[in-house]
Formats: sequence, structure tokens, C-alpha cells
Amino acid sequence: MVLRKKQTGRLAPTFAAYMQHIEFKKFLKLTIHFLHVLMRLPEDVFLVFDGVSMTEQLRNRLSCMAFFFIAGGTYSAIMAYMPSIKVHTQTTNAQIGTALFFFGVFSLISLLMSKKILEKLESALVIFLCTVWISLCICAIAFASSPLQLYMCFGAIGLGVGLIDAAVNMQGILFEQRHNQQALNLFHALYSGGSLVLSIIAAIAASAALKAEVFFPCVAGLFVAIGIFSKPGLLADHKKAEDKEAKPASERKIPFFVIVCGLLTLLAYSSEGSVAEWGPLYIVEEKDAPIALGALVYGVFSAMSFIGRLFADPIRKKVGSFVPIRIGLVVGLCGMLTVLFAQSAYLCLFGYALMGIGLAPVVPTLFSLAGSVPGISPQRASSTVAFLAYGGLLSVPPCIGYLAHISSLRSALFLVVAFLLIICAASLVLRRLFVNSGGKA
Repeated sequence: MVLRKKQTGRLAPTFAAYMQHIEFKKFLKLTIHFLHVLMRLPEDVFLVFDGVSMTEQLRNRLSCMAFFFIAGGTYSAIMAYMPSIKVHTQTTNAQIGTALFFFGVFSLISLLMSKKILEKLESALVIFLCTVWISLCICAIAFASSPLQLYMCFGAIGLGVGLIDAAVNMQGILFEQRHNQQALNLFHALYSGGSLVLSIIAAIAASAALKAEVFFPCVAGLFVAIGIFSKPGLLADHKKAEDKEAKPASERKIPFFVIVCGLLTLLAYSSEGSVAEWGPLYIVEEKDAPIALGALVYGVFSAMSFIGRLFADPIRKKVGSFVPIRIGLVVGLCGMLTVLFAQSAYLCLFGYALMGIGLAPVVPTLFSLAGSVPGISPQRASSTVAFLAYGGLLSVPPCIGYLAHISSLRSALFLVVAFLLIICAASLVLRRLFVNSGGKA
């Protein structure tokens, strides 16, 4: 027994023990302390901007970024440890698929309820409660021992993820309105960043043989710690007393422009989802790429999306909201066509990188535009767009799978080209629709 341990190498077990007993706790304490310092910076360090102290603006920004990071990192952390989950719950591939279906359905249910919940409760409170709920459910996954328990955990996480998605986007809209700044692309960059960072952390932890029973509680503890120190920086909702009694009919009617934004977000999300769901399979099966190269597809896409969103808001400030959408869609379309027509697997990977940077500004900008239309609250706008977007994520990947079954995966992925062409065409009239809805272009 001792001989076998020596033969397998000392590095992974030593590193795992190191993280479990000493360094991970220190790292967690340092992270909490760092966040605490950021949230408590003295006011005289900053200047005053438009009557609002830069301290308040910075706190709001950092808090929004933190919760977008959590929202993006949750799914990645779980997916990265799926092989371990599969072993200790003794589930088959079909049962894993069922668990993911539960996740999607319950996300959609929570988004359907999000409007009423966000009208009753402050979005800051909803975000914090969802963070705690998701953290508890992540811990529960580590100790699930049967497929039924796994279904329950994934369904419960889906409820939290759907609701926090609507609530953080609402906070992003509130931030833009409160500080008169364009920031939703930055916040969505942190969503992509959370996905990327947690997948890397999970990969390191898995290579170090860190068990799910240790990894998931550590991730949950990190999320709760971030939540505790970030919640005070979230903005209060503007719920005016007159809103409850005035215009009950108009409150029931969703502006046409918001529905258009929701449908375009559905198509954009579905195009992004095709990369995660089918990109690795396509590049391995159709282009004979090694599995390791296929595993890079979503990582490259996410990294380029992260970079694109970091620069999207300054560009929006200079040229407006509609130009980045149009240019980004053209770049994304070129990327998808490269994927479909390139012979080399590496050129396909380059095509997915183009898709990542091209589609980066589309979804955040659509959320921002929907939330700035008069006649609808940020709560209602955010929940409407998010609900339609998640509906696409739930329905489109199976459609691609069905088309791939009756023809080929390459042929099925032309559906993504059709989606991008539709969004491109709609983007040409988006500005006019926005102005006709009362928005200020």
C-alpha cells in the first residue's frame, strides 16, 4: 500500500493535504480581508463626481462585479467536478442529463417568478439570499449519494441561479441609471471571468486530488464570504410609492422594444450556448482534433468574451450602444463561418475566439437598453429579458442535437449562422425601435 502511494507520485497528495489543512484557509482569510478593505475605503481618498462620492460609486461597482462573478462561477465549479459527482452518486450519463434538465427547468421557473419577487423584496436582499442558498446547495451536492438526491440539488441550484441572474442584471441597470455610466459589459465580463477562474481553480483542485467533499464546501464558503462583504455596496431599488397605484394597465403591458431585446438575447445566448454544448464535440468529431484541443474551445471563447466585455463599455461611451452590437455581430458571424468552413482544427479554434470577442457586447448591451426604456421598471425589464434568454438556452441545444442526428453536426450548426443573421438584420432597426419606445439614443 505504501509502495503504491510512492509510485503514483508525491506531488498531488502533498498538494492536496497542503491545501486542505493550511494554505487554503489562509488564502480564504486573505481574500476576505482584501474584500473587507476594498469595501471600507475611506472617503477622502476619492474625489467627488457629480455629487456622488467616488467611494460610493466604487463600492457599488465592486459589489456588482462580485455577485456577477459568483453567478458566472457557480455552474463552472459544478461542471468541472462532474466526473467526481458521477462516481459518488453512482449515476449514468443519462441521469446526469436528467439532472441538467432539472437545473434548466427550475432556472426557468425562478425567472418566471422573479418579477413578483423583485417587486416585493429589495434586489440586494434577493441577491444575498440566493448566494447563501446556492452555497448551501453546492455543499449538498458534495454529499449527495443517489441520482434522486442529485436531481434535488440541481433543481434547487437552478432556482437560485435563475433568480440571481435576473437580480444581478437589475442591479447592473440600476448602477447605470444611478451613476449615469455604462457598465453592464464590465459586469458581464466578470460573469465570464467567474466561469473561467472557477473552472481553472476546479481543474487545479481536481489535479491535486481534492475531494468533492472538501472542494465544494470551500467554494461555498468563498461565495458566502464574498456575499457578506459585498452586499452593503449594492444599490437600493427605486420603488416609488406612486408606482404601486399609478398606471396599473401600463404596468401590465411590456413595451415592444423590451420583448425584441428579449428575443434577440435568446438568439445571442443560444449562439453562445452552442459553443459550450457542441463546440468541443464538433472540433473533435468533424475536424479530427485531439480531445485536449476540444477541451480548449469553451475556455478560449470565454477568455475572448471576457476581454471583449472589458473594452465594450468605453467603446459604447464613445460611439453609442448600437455600433458595437452591429460590428460585434459581423465579427461573430465571420467567426462562426470560419468554424464551419475551415479545414484546420486550429483555424476552427480561431473562429471560436472571434465569436467570443464579437458576441461579447451583444447580451449586456441588450439588457442595458431594455432597462433604460421608459414605462417599465428595471425589475420587470431584467426579468423579462432573462426569462426569454433562458428559454432559448433550454430549447435550442436539444434542437441542434436533433438536427445533428438526422443530418450532421456541421449542418446543424448552420442554425447558429441563421440566428446571427437574424440579430444582424434586427440590429439595423434597433435604434429606431428604441427611439420610438421613448428611449434616448
